[in-house]
Parts: sequence; structure tokens; C-alpha cells
Amino acid sequence: MLKNGLVDQIYNIIKDKIINLEFGFGERIDIQKIAEEFGISQTPVREALNRLAKDKLVTISPRKGYYVTEMSLEDVQEIYEIRKIFEIYALEDGMENINFNELEKLKKKMKKELQGKITNGKRKIKFETDKKLHLLIVDSCKNRKLKEMYSQIHDFIKIFQRINPGFKETLEEHMALIDTILK
Repeated sequence: MLKNGLVDQIYNIIKDKIINLEFGFGERIDIQKIAEEFGISQTPVREALNRLAKDKLVTISPRKGYYVTEMSLEDVQEIYEIRKIFEIYALEDGMENINFNELEKLKKKMKKELQGKITNGKRKIKFETDKKLHLLIVDSCKNRKLKEMYSQIHDFIKIFQRINPGFKETLEEHMALIDTILK
């Protein structure tokens, strides 16, 4: 049984399942099953799903239910374009605020990942390193609204990363980005 902040907890549980691909694109989300799993009524599950619909992770189909939002290749490309625009602006706006020591640490960690030295939980470490780099860039920016908007697209990026098998190329690109920032 869940207690404090029930809707928030259910929201986070369902969101994590979507991000970790435990629910597939277009899959119907069974409200009753989730409610039974946690021994709660369907109301907090519906409230959580309505919040996820506002985040665009879930689509509401009247009289049919809630479904995981389907993503097209075009959606993926557009979200990555938005991220690129946000990060370029964030770098320009917040270059003097970047934590260069943290960048150096990330670069060393990426080198180890690229060389295959980190094997235990390899995939998770790579996602965490990637996340840290992009958040370091965005957090350096002074624009609060940009940070809010970035966090909205970040969930989609996490989903796409789990689908994308070409992570080695991404690490190399990230190391080049860090080198450019450090110069």
C-alpha cells in the first residue's frame, strides 16, 4: 500500500514504466490492474494518467482509455532538434557558470566507457553520464523557462536512448563537445 503523495507516487511509477519501455508505444494502460496492484482505488491512477497526458507521455482516447503515446521517427527528430536548440542557447547564456571540473570528470568517465572498462551496469552508467552532461549544460543557463521546457522533453529523450543502439557514436560526439567547451 502506498501512502504519502499517492498520485505523485503512481505518476512516477507509471512514468518510469513508460520510460523503461515496460509499456510499449500505443499500449493501453489498464487502470484497474494498476489500482489492484497497489491496493488503491482507480481515482489516483486516473489522476496520475491525466498528469502524464499533460506531459504528452499518455494519450487519452474518450470512452476507450489511456494509451502510451506513439512516437514517429519525425517526433524523435523534432525533439532532438529542440534539445540541440535549447543546449546551444544554454551554452551561450551560461558559459561562465559551467562547472569545468565536473566536465573533466565526465570526460574521464566517458573515456572509460568508450574503452569498455566500465562493465557492471554498463548501460545505466552510460545513460547517467549522458544525462549529467546535458543537464550540466542546461543548468548553467540562467533562463528558468528554458530549464522547465527542457525537463519536459527530457523524458522523451530517455525513451529514445533506450531504443537507440548507436551509443558508442554518441559517446564520441559527447567527448568532442566537452573538448570544445573546455577550450
